[in-house]
Amino acid sequence: SLGEPKGRVIVSLSGIHSTPRLFTLPRIKRTLLEEAMRQQAKKEMPLPLEEIYLSWWPIGGKDGELEFFVVGVPRPVADAQVQTLVESGVKPYIMDLKPVALTRVADHRDALIVDLEPDAFGITLVAEGIPSIWRTITSRQDEMVLEDMVQQLTGDISRIVGFHNEAHPESPLSAATPAFLTGELSEDATVCELIQ
Repeated sequence: SLGEPKGRVIVSLSGIHSTPRLFTLPRIKRTLLEEAMRQQAKKEMPLPLEEIYLSWWPIGGKDGELEFFVVGVPRPVADAQVQTLVESGVKPYIMDLKPVALTRVADHRDALIVDLEPDAFGITLVAEGIPSIWRTITSRQDEMVLEDMVQQLTGDISRIVGFHNEAHPESPLSAATPAFLTGELSEDATVCELIQ
């Protein structure tokens, strides 16, 4: 509808129903890595491997081990988006999860990213450069007053930070951790004031 080119489009996929995990594996030959990753995912992912797309990125390692950031995306969620794009004549070139893409854009070791769209609010907590927790609150505006949605959002932010800090007492988020607002409603002064 915007008249933009439809070839080699980079798109983001909501993080709803996706599962992020950190895996630590022994250093092994590259040819064995995929099978080792699949075996670990069978143990740690809530959905069977046949029902998810599995992606991983190395993030560090020490003492003979490698650490990976791993994401499982339900196949129906990703397949539906690809099908919609194909039927619209759009050729997806790269597809990324929105929380992961926003983490790269924020480019901070620790951060809170609040994505404010009319139909959904997203919270991504970045710890040590990794989007370790993300949550999406969906609601149609005609069902809920915007101020109520923002109040629910700020409560969720407090719970997410509290959960992270309890789980990581050695490296809690500090009060100086930057918060980034993005999305269509981030330009709404009332919303920004309520969140602040």
